Amino acid sequence: MFKTSFLLIFLFLFLNLSGLLSQDILIAAHRGANRAAPENTMASAKKAIDMGAHFLEVDVRQSKDGVFFNFHDRTLDRTTNGTGSFIDFTAAELKKLDAGSWFRHEFAGERIPTIEEQVMAFRDEIYFYFDFKDGDLSEFISLVKSWGIHESCFFNTRGNFNEEDVKLLQEAGIDFKVNVSSVEEFHTFYKDWNPPMIEVRAHDLSRELVNAAHEKGVKVMVYVPGDQVLLLKYALRFDIDLINLDNPDIFRYILRHRKFPEPLWIAHRGTVVNDEFLEYQPEGIAEAFKRNYAGVEFDIWMTTDGHLVVHHDRDLKQFFNVDKNIDELSLEQAKQFRSLSGNFEILTLDEYLDMIPLDAILMLDIKVRDRTPEFYSLLRKSIERRHGFKNTVFIDRDARNYFWGESRFSVRVREMPEIIEKWRNGEDVASNYFLFDHGNVLSAQWVKAAQMMSMEVIPSVNVFHYRLENFLFGGIRDITFLFNLGVRTFQIDAVFEENLEMLNSLFFQPVNFNY
Repeated sequence: MFKTSFLLIFLFLFLNLSGLLSQDILIAAHRGANRAAPENTMASAKKAIDMGAHFLEVDVRQSKDGVFFNFHDRTLDRTTNGTGSFIDFTAAELKKLDAGSWFRHEFAGERIPTIEEQVMAFRDEIYFYFDFKDGDLSEFISLVKSWGIHESCFFNTRGNFNEEDVKLLQEAGIDFKVNVSSVEEFHTFYKDWNPPMIEVRAHDLSRELVNAAHEKGVKVMVYVPGDQVLLLKYALRFDIDLINLDNPDIFRYILRHRKFPEPLWIAHRGTVVNDEFLEYQPEGIAEAFKRNYAGVEFDIWMTTDGHLVVHHDRDLKQFFNVDKNIDELSLEQAKQFRSLSGNFEILTLDEYLDMIPLDAILMLDIKVRDRTPEFYSLLRKSIERRHGFKNTVFIDRDARNYFWGESRFSVRVREMPEIIEKWRNGEDVASNYFLFDHGNVLSAQWVKAAQMMSMEVIPSVNVFHYRLENFLFGGIRDITFLFNLGVRTFQIDAVFEENLEMLNSLFFQPVNFNY
């Protein structure tokens, strides 16, 4: 059955998915694109499709009154605003829950989808891999057949292997997979159950196991959970057929380009700063986005007459040769000075934001000493005027009092024990915080702890962090190390991005497909 289904899938992909090229590894999006949207929601399914996934992994649970939903955990607590066992709730009650706010504020109001809703919405765009968690499998099989997807889907049974579930699937002619970790285990399963597919964790892959499966006509799917990007590279040493993972966009990029994607850069001090451009020089701001930077980190002061301006230092000596403090000048007084090179004036916050693309990440570093409610009101007005708070993050604790529930706020490594305790107590941390610290301070322990809680990690890699070593090699070492851990966004000085050739030679080199 699986051979026929797999052939049909490849024909569909060849005719309808232009980006597949010659690569024949199919991508299953684990809980949807769960690094870009809340897991197991309509939003994460749509993101998975947009990222080029071929299968949507769907966790199947049945409600108290018999409706099948896409939901992973036994309890509601981790990914909704509800609490208690999933099985104790009716469909109507489950539909009232918010399944998005815990992840990011822009997903507030995202609901737990029924399986039928997702199948009807996406069956013409993606195939389905059902991880059956709980409920009446016979009833669900009947629904799958009525939806017309029984020849193109496959299943994982309860507890990763349930004999009664496998028998029901075999009787219905529906494909399933079993988990194996060795050649010996494969042969045992094959003898007893003749599975169409096996799933193997990346560290258990071997050519002997893959060859043994393929000799029997059994497909091999590798499982790479979390943000373990090096395991994606490792998996490509083997002749695998599918991959089940959390980062479909990264793997899709590898398939297309034979290398890892470059990191997302956030420009430190508002612009590209180098021998050609000074901090906040308009030409340098434009240059950052010519280089496809993802965003900017910028510093905010307020003049004596209540105007917000962007500048790093309190005084104007370094770039304007003026022995005055910016927060002791009116806007008119500040505007009369011109930079030592570039002939530009101090920019107001609004002038600066007018130069920033609407989809850019805004990382705000507030320098104002007297942070009054009036100041934050002015700041809100400037941010809401064009960009809004979807991609806005703060390096400022006080801002939590004014923008909580709208934005995310930095936490340092020293604060992580407190954040972990909040998470354990059921508080939403992913939507409210991001881990932000020096690249040479962040350890694997803290990065993985943040990722476990779905918190974004944004290291700062700046020249002045590396006073005890060669800054370029130190920074590139830390970018490489953290990228290996699945970190994708970095706040950097431009010198690191400008030495991409060195980065490429050390890490972002072509990925070899060795099978």
